[in-house]
Amino acid sequence: MLQADRNWKVQLTNFLLGQIANQARLEAGSIHKDSPVAKYLLWHSVKPKDFNSYDK
Repeated sequence: MLQADRNWKVQLTNFLLGQIANQARLEAGSIHKDSPVAKYLLWHSVKPKDFNSYDK
């Protein structure tokens, strides 16, 4: 059961990181507040005012 739980978390993290990379490339810094990326960032205590802080 623990391995299955860990695999689920790894898969979710990989998916969300992929979403972040895709959204950064496609929208040049604009993150919609209801997107999966915004939910991920909020879950990691990133404030919405800091969403558009990409290293360029």
